[in-house]
Amino acid sequence: MRRLIDAFNGPFSKIVAGLIAEGQSEPAVLQEFFGRWVSPRRTATIADLQRGKDAGELRSETEPELLNDAIFGAIYYRLLLRSDPLTRRFGDELIEQLIRGHRSGNARN
Repeated sequence: MRRLIDAFNGPFSKIVAGLIAEGQSEPAVLQEFFGRWVSPRRTATIADLQRGKDAGELRSETEPELLNDAIFGAIYYRLLLRSDPLTRRFGDELIEQLIRGHRSGNARN
């Protein structure tokens, strides 16, 4: 999450925003972007969240896919709409809020 935020605060942000914008009228662009960039990272993060769920760190009813989308959806929201600054502090607070809500009673704080 921090590496993504750092990347989105550099020249890469304009490339990503441009690809997403172009993908709205050219679905193949969006498919390629998702397949090459988003999907591998999404799969890895979902696997990490699933491991946390399997280890009892996250509640049994936690849906790793939805939790992933909540985290990264908020980051892409700020990237694309520039509603507020996209900072590491925002990312840390976002993760803390979301994980706190999914942490099991067995997890260490």
